Amino acid sequence: MTVSPDALARHKLLGIALVLGSAAAASTIGPLIRLMEDATGWQIIFYRSLAMLVALTAYLVVRAGRHTGVRLVRMGWRSTFGGICMGVATSMGTWAFLNTKVANVLFITGAAPFVTGLVAWALLGERVRRGTWVAIAIGFVGIAIMAGDGLAHGQILGDALALGSTVAYAFLVVAMRAERAADDMIPMLMVGAAVATGIGALLASDLAVSLRDLGLAVVLGAGTSFLAYLLITLGARHVRAGELTLLASVEMVLGPTWVWLLIDEVPAATVLAGGAFVIAAIVVQGVLTARARGA
Repeated sequence: MTVSPDALARHKLLGIALVLGSAAAASTIGPLIRLMEDATGWQIIFYRSLAMLVALTAYLVVRAGRHTGVRLVRMGWRSTFGGICMGVATSMGTWAFLNTKVANVLFITGAAPFVTGLVAWALLGERVRRGTWVAIAIGFVGIAIMAGDGLAHGQILGDALALGSTVAYAFLVVAMRAERAADDMIPMLMVGAAVATGIGALLASDLAVSLRDLGLAVVLGAGTSFLAYLLITLGARHVRAGELTLLASVEMVLGPTWVWLLIDEVPAATVLAGGAFVIAAIVVQGVLTARARGA
């Protein structure tokens, strides 16, 4: 069946809007975590992940109806592993926001495409183009600059947690590729949310939090986190990989802006310099991917 140029253009615009919406939603995660008053990291992880699990379950039930159980049972071991990686990434990312500046976390996790490329190369044998190696090198120069700033200002733990979250997320993406689960990520995301909920429940000293912090955690899980994952999943069907990478990088611009406006947190010059390297690497990678695929 031939698709008209007008229909293709509409799908493209829809995909761009969905990916930008995902980036906008994701950019609020750090500021929301930093706005909490008394909740500990494990409490935030528990309530955020529980709220996300409820939202994902409701979405799957509405979408799959009586086939919901079948969709969950059909998950392969790679999807289960990917879900575990997501739970670890969520937990480490939450603690990263609590131990370093939001800009550090966003710029470091912005290098996820390059870390994913290295993991896919090592585990799946996916070919890495020469230009991609250049982009990877540029990206890691940026991370090194930010790590040096974190070490100088006593925030190296937060930067290390952000890098650990990025690595865990890379394994999640590789598991999706191996399982061919890109079109049906909801069960995998449910596993990830359940794992993070369990981690929070086990490691939190107690689960008593203020109504304010509880409300923020619910918004964080059932709102921004849920939307960020869902919208990028839907948007990825309509835009090419290079375009998706470039559009998603908007999160790295919006996140520090929100936290600057809300809590007056200004990134250090070295952090911005490191972030510039990461963004430059993303642009290089996006352009190379678009050219390679005729975008």
